[in-house]
Amino acid sequence: MAAPHTTSDQPQDRGIFDCDEAHRSPLRSDYERIFDSGLVVLDTNVLLNLYRSNESTRRDMLAALARLRERLWIPHQVLTEFWRNRESATVRHHHATKANEAGTALDKAVKAARTAVTTWLTAVQLKDDEEAAQRTD
Repeated sequence: MAAPHTTSDQPQDRGIFDCDEAHRSPLRSDYERIFDSGLVVLDTNVLLNLYRSNESTRRDMLAALARLRERLWIPHQVLTEFWRNRESATVRHHHATKANEAGTALDKAVKAARTAVTTWLTAVQLKDDEEAAQRTD
């Protein structure tokens, strides 16, 4: 098969490194430009996490978003998901759920500690008066 005929207005075959820097590794200046002037697009979880965060984190996040105000973009779909999900139990009761999980874990640890002590007392067959002395130490 014959090679295709090329004219001066057709691009020449180029390799991956011949693409006008399109495939080069980003430089520090590229990152600085993006962070200083790029568009910041939020997703739904960024907004929902404002409910899940403690007061200090929430205040810091809102301050950061306020500084980005001119470059901030929230897509319509994100707002739709936010309004639909913000009333869910997992969002509104996040702190109570976490407190319950911590309480359950602590109860489990106390039960495991009691079981370990009882097992040890049974294994060494301490007398009743020795058990009482061990428990008060």
